[in-house]
Amino acid sequence: MKNRVVVKMLAVKEEVSLCLELLRTQKIKVVVFDMDHTMSASHCGTGQPLSKLDEYVDNVSVDFVHLAKELASRFVHFHSK
Repeated sequence: MKNRVVVKMLAVKEEVSLCLELLRTQKIKVVVFDMDHTMSASHCGTGQPLSKLDEYVDNVSVDFVHLAKELASRFVHFHSK
């Protein structure tokens, strides 16, 4: 099981690197993420009751977490409305 986790983490790092390189070479200046099935592996539809907030947050996409950290550490500023 531990080997699978290591392999998955390496794959995520490789995918993040490829994504960052694509953004750089295409001179992408703005990236917008949808919450459902991007930031979170779940679907919130038109909203979630507070009682389901922890469940929704617990389903955050590991891929998104790694990409967001790399974007923030390199050249991207995050803004919220």
